[in-house]
Amino acid sequence: MQQPVNRFDSVFRPGGILLNKTKMAYFEQEDVLHLEISDELEKGSIELSPNITAELNDHGELIGIEILNASAFI
Repeated sequence: MQQPVNRFDSVFRPGGILLNKTKMAYFEQEDVLHLEISDELEKGSIELSPNITAELNDHGELIGIEILNASAFI
């Protein structure tokens, strides 16, 4: 199995499929960090904790994570 270059380059999905499309964007003015695991359309979301939201596709699989007030976490 290919080793990720860094911890943001690869994400495992259920079933062991390795994805290499993970992207990270930080919006400084809004203080929002967005991790995009897949380029699929968001069909729902779950608030994991205050300021942290998991974005889901139409199968309920994780496709992204949004962190509000990100500077408090990083």
